[in-house]
Amino acid sequence: MPRAAALLRDPNPTVRAHAVWLVFSFQHPRTKADVIRHLTGALADEDAAVRRNAARLLCLFESDAECAAPEITKLLTDDDAEVRVMAAFSLWRILRQADVVLPTLRAEFENADERLSANARHIVKTIEATSPTRPSDP
Repeated sequence: MPRAAALLRDPNPTVRAHAVWLVFSFQHPRTKADVIRHLTGALADEDAAVRRNAARLLCLFESDAECAAPEITKLLTDDDAEVRVMAAFSLWRILRQADVVLPTLRAEFENADERLSANARHIVKTIEATSPTRPSDP
């Protein structure tokens, strides 16, 4: 994994975006903490695709990635709308705190990108359907 992790520092953002997936592929019970650490570091990358991919993959660790929650939370106000939506979904999968992520997702309902808007709506419906207590509308 060290060579794959080194690619996260490549000057080419496309290489870094793919390196996130490569690092994730090394997950194993013995390396899970290292993978989570490297993915958490990628959340601060200057490239939106790298941040989005890192958030997407961290959510697959669910509560095991709770240490990444503070860094993912910062992405809820990212300049890139796709990063914000993915960060909200990732936080939901990790923390299961609907009230933390629903405002970010609902703010994207009127996004000009219909695909992104539909994705945000779908995630909200999923959260509302699986929350122990349904969150109230703001």
